Amino acid sequence: MSTELHVQRIRVYFDAASGEIVHVHQLVTETDEPLTEQRMDEEMAALEEVLRRRHPAALDYLVVDEAAIAEAVAPDVNLRVDVEARVLLRS
Repeated sequence: MSTELHVQRIRVYFDAASGEIVHVHQLVTETDEPLTEQRMDEEMAALEEVLRRRHPAALDYLVVDEAAIAEAVAPDVNLRVDVEARVLLRS
C-alpha cells in the first residue's frame, strides 16, 4: 500500500547578513495526518534549535512554496536570499 505525502510547510533558512542559504526544510506528513498550526510550530522550533547550534551566524528564514523549491534544486541554479526584500534570488 502506497502512502501519499503532503508538504505542510517549507522554510528556507539563511544567514541573516549575507543571504547565504544554509538549510531548506520541508515539513511533510501523510495526507491523512494533518498537523495543527501549534504542532507545526513546535516541529519547526525543534529544527531551528539544532540549526542555530550548527551555524553561529544569525539565521532567519523564509516560508516558500513548492515551486520555489523546485527551482532551487534545478540544475545550474544557485539561489540566495535578498535580505532586505526577503525574497529568493538567483545568484
